[in-house]
Amino acid sequence: MKAEDLIPYLTKFISVRLDDGTIDSGYIANPSDFKNAPEQTERVRLINGLLQTEIEISRIRSVTLPPREDTTKIPILGFDEPISTRKNYERTEELSLEEQLDQLVDKNLFDFPDLDDLLDK
Repeated sequence: MKAEDLIPYLTKFISVRLDDGTIDSGYIANPSDFKNAPEQTERVRLINGLLQTEIEISRIRSVTLPPREDTTKIPILGFDEPISTRKNYERTEELSLEEQLDQLVDKNLFDFPDLDDLLDK
C-alpha cells in the first residue's frame, strides 16, 4: 500500500490488516505527514484508546472501516483476570467507607514481606 491510499481515511476510525495477518485499529495520529508530503511518508501512527502503534505503510495489505465497539482497546494495568474474579477488590457492605480505606492502606503498607530488607539497602 502507498501513503496516498490512506488519505481518504485521515479523519476516520480504521482497521488495517498487515502482511503477517494481524489487524490493528485506530485513528491516524499523524495526518499532517500525509497532507504535506505523502510520497515521503513511510509510517502511520494509529491511536486507539490509550494505545498508539506505529506501522510501516508497506506492511499494510488492506484498510476497512470497522464498527468502533469491536476494536476499542483500553488497557487496565495490573488486572490479568476479570475484576469480578478478584476477591481482594470485592465490595463489602458491612464495612463503612472509612474502614474500607483503612484496610486498603494497611494492605498497601504492610503486604511487603521484605520491606526491612529494602530499607536497609
